[in-house]
Amino acid sequence: MLANIVVDIPWNSLAAVLIFLPFYYIIGMYHNAEETHTVNERSGLMFLLVWSFMMHCGTFTIMVVASVATAEVGATLALLLFSMSLIFCG
Repeated sequence: MLANIVVDIPWNSLAAVLIFLPFYYIIGMYHNAEETHTVNERSGLMFLLVWSFMMHCGTFTIMVVASVATAEVGATLALLLFSMSLIFCG
């Protein structure tokens, strides 16, 4: 599991940058921080939240797929559990 996390760090970092830039700057979420002069702090925190979400998705899927007999069943189960965690956890 640790080896998979180490391998996923560069890919998830790249995906986090590609998701964060349009999500934060093009939509204009930084305008909320201009009044308090905390644009840098909030953008850094938002990037860390996006990056941690990407790492959670990768490690959660690998954990579920590794715990069942076939990869197809694991992928279906991971999708179901991930959808349920989004529905019931916020």
